[in-house]
Amino acid sequence: MTEFTTNLRGDGTYEITGIKCGDTYDVVVPEFINDIKVTAIGHSAFMGYSSIESISIPECVVFIGGHAFYHCYNLTSIIFPSGITSIENSMFDSCRNLASVILPPGVTKISSGAFVGCTSLKSIILPDSISQIESHCFESCWSIESIDLPQKITTIERYSFFNCRKLKTVIVPDGLSVIEDNAFNACYSLKSIFIPSSVKHISSEAFSTYTKIILKD
Repeated sequence: MTEFTTNLRGDGTYEITGIKCGDTYDVVVPEFINDIKVTAIGHSAFMGYSSIESISIPECVVFIGGHAFYHCYNLTSIIFPSGITSIENSMFDSCRNLASVILPPGVTKISSGAFVGCTSLKSIILPDSISQIESHCFESCWSIESIDLPQKITTIERYSFFNCRKLKTVIVPDGLSVIEDNAFNACYSLKSIFIPSSVKHISSEAFSTYTKIILKD
């Protein structure tokens, strides 16, 4: 069993701030600690715990801070509670054994660098609720082969999918307006991409020379 360090939040609930002792392989976050509900996992709470392989988070948790799982090299799976609305910055930075992620349907934003360096990430399901994917989000996710961008996305920010070496297919929403610099550069397996007529600006370095841009009518 894992014991946690905590911080009492303003609403009288607990935020997990780290691990005190116990199991650091298969971590189960409890609903209550000393009869006080756990509603948050704090910034950098599990940062650097390279032994963690899986995390189970209860439904009562509604917020997970940035860098929460930063450099958890052996993390392979995580189950998100349905109340999470944002994936904070660098949350899974360099979690190189994380293979698949299913985001809950209420998520609206993936913050900068959230999955950068997740080199084993092959599959990620992005719900339609997402309206913003910030810069560097999936940079150097070498194993991703396809991305279906949510309909609410209007800008693909800089370096969002930079160096996704196996990325072959990108489905771009019709409402997209801007593709920023290096968004898909160094994606050597992306041979072509269909761009909708709604796109008004494509940075000159958005794609590598290997990618053929096909404009849709």
